[in-house]
Amino acid sequence: MVISVNDIPAMREVFADFYIESLAIKYSRGRGVEGQARKESMELLIRNF
Repeated sequence: MVISVNDIPAMREVFADFYIESLAIKYSRGRGVEGQARKESMELLIRNF
């Protein structure tokens, strides 16, 4: 199983028994004003293997 969720403390707590990797991502939607750089956010990649 592999899932991806926002990197927030609650998700780290819920999935604490799994393997967790933190990744920096840039969302392709919701950029806001034209010409602005996309916002970088942190995402958790969670797996059971």
